Amino acid sequence: GENISISDIKFINNDTFWVVSSQGNIFKYSISLNKISELKLPPNFINQKLYLAIDDNKNLWIAAEYKGLYKYIPESEKFIQYHKDGNTDKHNMFISIFYDDNGFVWAGTDGDGIFRINTLTNKVTVFKNNNDNKFSISNNTITHINKDINGNLYIVGKKGVINVLVKKNKDIK
Repeated sequence: GENISISDIKFINNDTFWVVSSQGNIFKYSISLNKISELKLPPNFINQKLYLAIDDNKNLWIAAEYKGLYKYIPESEKFIQYHKDGNTDKHNMFISIFYDDNGFVWAGTDGDGIFRINTLTNKVTVFKNNNDNKFSISNNTITHINKDINGNLYIVGKKGVINVLVKKNKDIK
């Protein structure tokens, strides 16, 4: 077979995981079956840098560098695209993604802030830098998102600036 350069991997369970190649292909691999299958992506995904997250329902969230944010539902094999303010003409440039334990997908953009998607209601909230609000994120380019063992969310902006959202009572405050 041909060699594939891997850029991301997300486990569904102890046996199965999703892999994204640096060429923008996504594969599902089963260890016990030793089987790999390629996810058929929309045509506009070709040559996109992709970032992955998996929610509690085993849906695959795909942040595409130039084509927006999508949820892939394996049971129905459907893709749902998420837009800011219902604007379907503009595709935000997504460069990071993370699923937290509270049912939120966080997707970082290159210049448009951070999107928070409630996976139960599909409500999209966008957080941006606001110079008049000292509690807003410090940068609109979000390169990494992760959490610590206490559930605090770390949002890394351009030039390494880190914002911390402290977890209180199962909600991010």
